[in-house]
Amino acid sequence: MFPPEQLIKEAIAATEQDGIVFIDEIDKIVSGGRGPGSWRSGDPSSEGVQRDLLPIIEVEWEGAGQRS
Repeated sequence: MFPPEQLIKEAIAATEQDGIVFIDEIDKIVSGGRGPGSWRSGDPSSEGVQRDLLPIIEVEWEGAGQRS
């Protein structure tokens, strides 16, 4: 078995090279559903976080799949 520190380093390296980060339903964090498993932030600044985070994600997405 690998030491945990080595495993973490290798996982990070693999993610940086070929990883895909999947963020789904980020808008639900702010809007909050009413059904089971739903969550609503009590922090009013969370709407600002969503507004600021989504453009960053969109910019990163445009470069996805490009190799140098």
